[in-house]
Amino acid sequence: MISLPILLIMTLLGSVGAVFFKQISTALSAKNTKMAIIYLIGGGSFYGISALLNVYVLTLLPYSVVFPLTSITYVWTLLFGYFLLKEKVTVKQMIGCALIIIGCFIIANS
Repeated sequence: MISLPILLIMTLLGSVGAVFFKQISTALSAKNTKMAIIYLIGGGSFYGISALLNVYVLTLLPYSVVFPLTSITYVWTLLFGYFLLKEKVTVKQMIGCALIIIGCFIIANS
């Protein structure tokens, strides 16, 4: 069952990459090209590692399990948006993430 922790790490890294990409827009708004490039490299690196882990996990689990479980990325993204980017989280978003988590448990235990 090492595949599920790797899948969680994969989704986490993909979401971290997205946070870096979001920071590019902030850096460009401040006309800070150097930071935008750093964020681009960081985000691309996290996305790349996530993609490699995805390929590896696909050797361990069926595609029909791996692909739906990548929706955990949305949960990480909601948490990062709230805690790191200080974005507002709505009740509908929380309900959506709860349903994703429930669906992932059902798929992972099937």
